[in-house]
Amino acid sequence: MSVFRRIIYHSGWFILLGPLIGAATAIGVINYSPAIIGGPDSFLFCFYRTIPALVIITGWIYSLLPAWLTGVACALIPLKLYQKIINRMIFCAIAGGLITTLFNLVRYGFDISILPLIYGEVLIMLIPAIVAGAIMGGVITYLPGLREVKRNNK
Repeated sequence: MSVFRRIIYHSGWFILLGPLIGAATAIGVINYSPAIIGGPDSFLFCFYRTIPALVIITGWIYSLLPAWLTGVACALIPLKLYQKIINRMIFCAIAGGLITTLFNLVRYGFDISILPLIYGEVLIMLIPAIVAGAIMGGVITYLPGLREVKRNNK
């Protein structure tokens, strides 16, 4: 399979499923440890409790770019590392975490002085990115479209 085809394949699946896995993880983090986002009285916790579907949709839209870049990074793993599932999962988890962190730093103009103010937001994005990267790295070879179809053209 060519590198271009692997990039298209991985990008498509990471964009489609990666943010949904991340949104489900974020809901779990918000639900089971609300102290990360400021406690049960915070706006994000009340927003999540009121409209959880909107949290999933906005989380999916907001994480499209980091998911796409993580898919491209996963597609560019050398084949020796790519063939073992644990290597692929670790690499995709690290790539997801790094790309999401860089995405947040770019979004806030590399102003590190505001990191204590957005600590909860960064954690709510970083934890799901690492989990989604690891899960997608593990299941990407089992999703349809990777293996080329051999047709008997007579």
